[in-house]
Order: sequence, then C-alpha cells, then structure tokens
Amino acid sequence: MKKGLFFYPDEIKYSSNNAFAWLQEEASKFDLQIDIHFFDEVQYSYGSQYNLLINGQVVDDVDFVVIRGYNEMLSMHFELQGIPVINSSAAMEMSKNKILTHQQLAFNHIPTPKTLFGAHYSYDSLCIEFNQSQFIVKQLDGSKGENVFLIQSQAEFLHAIACCNHNCLYQEYIETSRGKDVRLWVIGNRVVASVLRYSETSFISNYSQGGKVKAFELDAEIEELALRSTRALGLDFAGVDVLFGDDGYLVCEVNGNAGFRTISSISDKSIPYHLMEYISNEISCK
Repeated sequence: MKKGLFFYPDEIKYSSNNAFAWLQEEASKFDLQIDIHFFDEVQYSYGSQYNLLINGQVVDDVDFVVIRGYNEMLSMHFELQGIPVINSSAAMEMSKNKILTHQQLAFNHIPTPKTLFGAHYSYDSLCIEFNQSQFIVKQLDGSKGENVFLIQSQAEFLHAIACCNHNCLYQEYIETSRGKDVRLWVIGNRVVASVLRYSETSFISNYSQGGKVKAFELDAEIEELALRSTRALGLDFAGVDVLFGDDGYLVCEVNGNAGFRTISSISDKSIPYHLMEYISNEISCK
C-alpha cells in the first residue's frame, strides 16, 4: 500500500464542508493510504539532519504528497527528496500569480484576453489600450472571483486598485462571455470533467460568488486548450477557466488549487476518484 500526505491551510480544519472522508474513501479504491494534515502542524529541522515533523513526530516513508494550498517551503521539503508533489511549488507559484500565468500562456501561444500589468497605467490609458470604455481589474493572487472588478469610470478604477492594494492586473472585458464561462478539471493529461458556470445577475460566474452551473459538452478545441494551458504551467491537477470570445475560446485563468464540489452538484463524477486514479497509475508507481 502506497502512503500519501494531504496538507491543507489551517482554516480548513474548522470547515464543515471539507472533503477529507471523500478523499480517503476514493483513495482506498486504489490501495492508497492518505493522512490529512494542516500547515500549522508542521515543523522543520535542518542541519546535520533533514527532517520534517508533524505534531512533533518525524515524517518518513512517504510515497506522494498533495498540497491543497500555497506553501512553497513545505512543497520544497519533499521535492528535494524526489517525492512527487501535486502540484509542484514552481507550478503553484505560476498559477497563484495571474500575471505569471498569462506570461506562460502567451509564451505558449495560448489565446487569452489582452492582459496588461504595470505601475503607470491610468483609467484613460487603459480605455485606449483596450479600445473600449470598460475593462477588468483583478487582484494578482485573488481566487474564487474575489477582488475582480468591471471598471466603467475613473472612480471605479481607483476603488478597485485600492481594494487590490495596487497588486493587480488589467484585462480586456469579453462582452460575449458576460456572466458565463467554462470550468474544466484537468488531471494529468486528461480533462476529467467540465461545467458551464453562469450568472443571471453578474459579469462574474464563479460558483462561490452565487453563480449557477449546468452540464457542458466538451469539444476537441476547448479540451486541447485546457490541456495545453495545464502543461504550460507544469500542473498535474488544475481547474481551467475558459471564456467565449468573438472568434473562439479564450483562457481566462488556470487554478492550481481548484475545488471540486461544483461538478458534484449536477453530476455523479468524482474529481477525487480521478485524482487517486492518477496518483495510483502515474505517481505512486515511480
């Protein structure tokens, strides 16, 4: 039996909506044992020895690690020992920082909305750059649709960058995708599930922001786009958000810490099942 560790941010410890039992149940189907831990339980000891401790006990005999959050030091401890980590620290950093994400997507010729970053843009200059009187401001490390603003005036622009503490990017507004996008879950080299997310009241379609979901039938173009995006960032497990542009699909974001309950609200598909299948076939056998 292969042994793995799942690590979560501390606040998840107190959430009644966690997926711990679900993950362990799916792991057992592939003869995997997983233990759930939290960032605040971890201690590091370096010098003549190279140890990570959980609640004072040295951790050893680990075959794989899944980190459900952003913790570079924790990830690097295992990576330096050659233990597979989902997702790697480098991949997580690129997916956490949205401008690094777009840097990688652009380098790999993946279509996205026009995206700008820099200290000296003004409301007027951005309207000129985007050739429209409205555009999007996003916090660089935001998630769940938080701190995403549709800007239509100077006052809204100043408010948005203040909310983001000037840590933001500017993005072309895609009117044809207002209030709707597609979330695709990629594990390894497969798209394992997808949904159409939509809102009848907002330009933001995130489920966590009150959006709704319904089934979405994949086609070869959007599937290949999701796979290319995931590979560009080096992710094993990702949620890829795709917009409907005038001339085809556009990748909006790639989430390295994607939740997976959205699909279960309209389908019996289990993202944890596919994750454990991937670990069993591709990771734990290495």
